[in-house]
Order: sequence, then structure tokens, then C-alpha cells
Amino acid sequence: MAILVNGSPTVDFKVGKGLRQGDPLSSFLFLIAAEGLTRMMHRAVDLNEYKGFKAPVKVVNEITRLQCNFLWGGGLDDRKLCWVSWETVCLPKEKGGLGIKRLDWFNQALLGKWKWRCLNETQTIWYDLLSSRYGPFPNNILCTNDGVAARNNSIWWRDICSIGGRNEGNIGWFSSNVNNVLGNGSTIN
Repeated sequence: MAILVNGSPTVDFKVGKGLRQGDPLSSFLFLIAAEGLTRMMHRAVDLNEYKGFKAPVKVVNEITRLQCNFLWGGGLDDRKLCWVSWETVCLPKEKGGLGIKRLDWFNQALLGKWKWRCLNETQTIWYDLLSSRYGPFPNNILCTNDGVAARNNSIWWRDICSIGGRNEGNIGWFSSNVNNVLGNGSTIN
């Protein structure tokens, strides 16, 4: 096989599987894959197929359907009789379930964990980067307009701000369980 480099064909070389450590092509291969993934993500955002880190309901439902079909022994499109409800299957083993995670709850838990980390891990580089971009975290995360971030913020940040907010139909479970505490005034941030 030969390739074109600056418009000129190279000497034929033998094609083999894999890359060896230290291979000069390995770094280029990583860059090509990263560039391809970046373009795919930009295209998905442009086509309105990707809306952020909060998993779309349609995707969660499709994955849950595949899990159900696998568990009940059906094929991809076959439906078998379900002897136990999916809610029971998703219960912890201690409560009689199989301990299978509900994807929508798990996704919310992971975003809530990031929200918690934004408030507690103040000595990290990513904290400094995000606070310089979005401002003080307690103000943005706990005191926003019902968890709604500005439209010019990144999709990830909007998802972080909205998780546990009133716009999910509940009464803001995150901000009702976490709050700012006013100190004695000896230190000011």
C-alpha cells in the first residue's frame, strides 16, 4: 500500500495490525480520532440531536427497552411476558430487586455529584477555570432563577445548574438540601 504525502506517492509498505509503543503514527492516530469525534459532536449539536449531558428521555427509554428485552429473554424486537415490573427489578437487592440502575435517576445522580463537587472541591484547577468562566459557584448553583442558567453558557453548565431545580416538577431538591451559611465575617471570598 502507498499513500500520498504532499501530493507525491510514498514507497509501498506492508499493512499490519496494531501500533507499537513509540510508533510515530500513534499520536497522529489519536489526533485524527479526536478530530473526528469533535466533528461528530458539532454535527449532532447542529442537527439538534444532542442537547447536553442530561440524557434525552427517548435515549433512556430505548436503552431501558433493550435492558428489559435482554432480561426477559426476548430479541431486539421480540416481546416476552414480564412476570415482574421493571420498578421491582430496579430495586436494590436488599429490597427484593436485582439492583439494576434506573438510567434517568443515575444520570441525575451523576449531574448532582458534579454540582456537589463544584461547591466543595475549591482547591482544584477545574474549579478555578469554571469559576472564572461562570462566576462564584454558590451564587450560580444555589441562587439562580430556579436553576436556569444563561443561554450563552455551555450545555454542560446549563445541565449542572438545572439538575435538582424546580423546572423538573419537584421543589428544588438540591437547593432545599444544600444552602449557604453566613460566617462571622472574619474571611471574605
